[in-house]
Amino acid sequence: MGVVNTRFFGYPLWTLLQSLFLLPLGVLLYIAPVSWMSGLYGVTLVMGCVFLSLVTVLYTDKQLFLLKHTKRGQGWGNRFDLLALCVGVIIVSLFIGVITKTISREERSLGVEESHVLEIRGVVKEDSVQNFYGNPSISVELQESLSLKGGKFSAKGVTHVRMRASNTYLPYWGEVVRITGAFHKDTGLFYGTEIELLGWRSSVFAVRSKIVRYIESRILGIPSQGSELLLALLLGRKVDPQNWVYTLFRQAGAAHILALSGMHLAIMVTLITKLLGRIVGYRGALWVSLPCIGIYLFIAGFTPSLVRGALLYTLVTLHKLRQIRPYIFHLLVCTFGLQVVLFPYAPGEIGFQLSYIALGGILLITPSLTPYVRLLPSRIRSGVAGGIAAQIATSPFVLTTFGAWYPVGILSGLILLPLITLFIWFGLGMLFLPAGGALQVSSLVMDYLFRATVTIAQWSTFVPSVQL
Repeated sequence: MGVVNTRFFGYPLWTLLQSLFLLPLGVLLYIAPVSWMSGLYGVTLVMGCVFLSLVTVLYTDKQLFLLKHTKRGQGWGNRFDLLALCVGVIIVSLFIGVITKTISREERSLGVEESHVLEIRGVVKEDSVQNFYGNPSISVELQESLSLKGGKFSAKGVTHVRMRASNTYLPYWGEVVRITGAFHKDTGLFYGTEIELLGWRSSVFAVRSKIVRYIESRILGIPSQGSELLLALLLGRKVDPQNWVYTLFRQAGAAHILALSGMHLAIMVTLITKLLGRIVGYRGALWVSLPCIGIYLFIAGFTPSLVRGALLYTLVTLHKLRQIRPYIFHLLVCTFGLQVVLFPYAPGEIGFQLSYIALGGILLITPSLTPYVRLLPSRIRSGVAGGIAAQIATSPFVLTTFGAWYPVGILSGLILLPLITLFIWFGLGMLFLPAGGALQVSSLVMDYLFRATVTIAQWSTFVPSVQL
């Protein structure tokens, strides 16, 4: 009995299922005790299995899966198989993610009772941020603790630190710090009073921090009202969390524009391909864009929505380079599986959930909505349908999570996105201008784009929101 020639996003179903068996096998081998190299052994096996699965999917077959070639009423068996396989990929990846998270989880251990801790030492796990009240928030991977009586103890696990608002320094990812303070008995947070910088986990993080600082200084050195907005759009860093512009975007239903995501990657990739396409050709520009995306991800940080955008863009680009028309939803499912396996803690974050819900809604619902907006100009038809689809998909989640939903985001996002794209492109160009007349003139143009963006957002706030 032959193998059924059912295909999943253009590739033989049976071959893909065979590759998926590698992942559970890697997890089982990860669990197996190999004391002399257990950590390196497990990580190598899991990464190897993910790599083999990805290679199998990308290079097994060149044919494109197109259900549109089937007659109306036919192909439902294939559709059911595809749906079942999509669900299977999601279930398997979540299963692996849960196991990996359980294995890698370290319970916080201080070597002494929390109430007796005077000082902690550790490595910053991600770039620090300020909360709404201006308090620096730091995530620290613990190495050592100091008790009130002066004893030093080995510590492990992760703790979240809340500094005083007077401490304006925000440690960077990979920085080794010593923080004086005390644990709160109810929240478990460590409230710091003083922070001391001790060095870096490795020189790579030190170089990254210098790059980030240089970009920050260049952006904030632009004599324009929009410099802080540009910093938030490029690096996700907010100088003043209470800035009225951020509140305005939220009330306009466009808060997602400020959160680094695949949209920002798409804006930068479009700029790269347009600039380099005339020099090295379209295919050459695509090849160059892949390492550029990796560099940007490392500089901006591995936020869930950025990681999703980078993985999905990589899969889509590899298909384009092989001249295969990708079926985006199936690639999104594979992206979900890879991200859950590689970043098992990501599914618990709101950014991860919103990112996949929004893009999944756009891909699945937009085709059904497009006929209803056919009277609109062709250039904005798909954008309007996609905006409505994203709102339909995310509105229940947003309403139950944040207590408010701004339906005006359908229209405000459609108008703001082109303005934000021009704003980012123009701001990137200004980073390479020397101080002088050219920078001053360019700043006037940036001010104009900033005021136009703010005006659109202000008009949008007159539309009432839906409150839970």
